[in-house]
Amino acid sequence: MVAPGGRAEILWPSGSSALLMGSAIAWIGSPSRGDPLVAFQDLSSARFDLMPGDRVELLGGGVLAGDSGPYMVDRQGPEVLRVRNQSDGVVSIAFRDGNFDLDPGQTLRLPLLSAGGRPESADTGFEITGGPGFSVLSRGALELETGPGGVAARALEDPPGERRLQALGVVVRLDARSRAVFRNLGDLPVEAGESAALSGTENTSPQPAPAEPVEDPSENERP
Repeated sequence: MVAPGGRAEILWPSGSSALLMGSAIAWIGSPSRGDPLVAFQDLSSARFDLMPGDRVELLGGGVLAGDSGPYMVDRQGPEVLRVRNQSDGVVSIAFRDGNFDLDPGQTLRLPLLSAGGRPESADTGFEITGGPGFSVLSRGALELETGPGGVAARALEDPPGERRLQALGVVVRLDARSRAVFRNLGDLPVEAGESAALSGTENTSPQPAPAEPVEDPSENERP
């Protein structure tokens, strides 16, 4: 536990390290039992240098895996966690049904969902529709259309049954004649007449969806 304004460093015999800045509550795991190296219950900012096979459970349940560093993680407000890859290699983040690979200099923003962000096992019976930088998995009577701004889905009346969509860590179930639009976090608001919210739907994760990795040259320097 790190008090607000504090600073603590965790060192492992393997050479891995975690530097925690600001407030933090973390649990040290046992990789030999399959646990993440460290798991967070609270976090303001952290820097990680990892060895091959190391995993870190981020705030919200997403899992970061890499074999070098530094990887920077900081909380931006109550609902967004930012991950920056400042290493020379690739770092992977597993978030709900998505897996994101960040190249050197790339940044990923993850929503802190009330339903959590723990990785989910793959489901079967879905069709895959490619979007701008992400894919949408769909099952049931649905009509999907891809454009430069995202993927729009419309629920058909026939045949009856579940109409389910998965993308960017969000699971959506649509009623007949309702619509959903998937966009990357940070994109411009939807235009008039285009539904970004869900009408008559059950959305198991109503928070914003995570953004695709984007180049962030201004953040390549170490703090």
